[in-house]
Amino acid sequence: MFPPCRGATRCRRALTPANSAAIVIVGISKGIRPETVKVLVIGGGGREHALVWRLRESPRVEKVWCAPGNGGIAEDAICLPVEANDVDGLVALAEKLRPDLTVIGPELPLVSGLSDVLRMRNLAVVGPSQIAAQLEGSKIFAKQFLARHSIPTAKL
Repeated sequence: MFPPCRGATRCRRALTPANSAAIVIVGISKGIRPETVKVLVIGGGGREHALVWRLRESPRVEKVWCAPGNGGIAEDAICLPVEANDVDGLVALAEKLRPDLTVIGPELPLVSGLSDVLRMRNLAVVGPSQIAAQLEGSKIFAKQFLARHSIPTAKL
């Protein structure tokens, strides 16, 4: 698919937003200590708390921000006052912080296209595209998709 990174400690390549995916390739040259990364987690629920907690355990993670976060997350990350449904605010925050990786937990910002906008700004993102997020965000869309592809599902 992509040739390996040669001689670089890090290289990032992303598929176009039309392909609904981004690939982050981290190449580490022999003898070079792995770099540290800064991560932005979007959301404030239990899923995001678990992600933040686990990320903080990694020696490669230098800093974790979470927007909006919650009281429990604040013990492991820097919580920022931007709501998960504020796509413009989250884009501005990501542009300002320039995290090495953004992890989007809640369905609403995914369905609103946050991952696509961040990818267009060359930011690495964990989260499906707006179109792919419709499978989770719209039960009607999911049922039509399943029927169109002859995938068994419960009747409406």
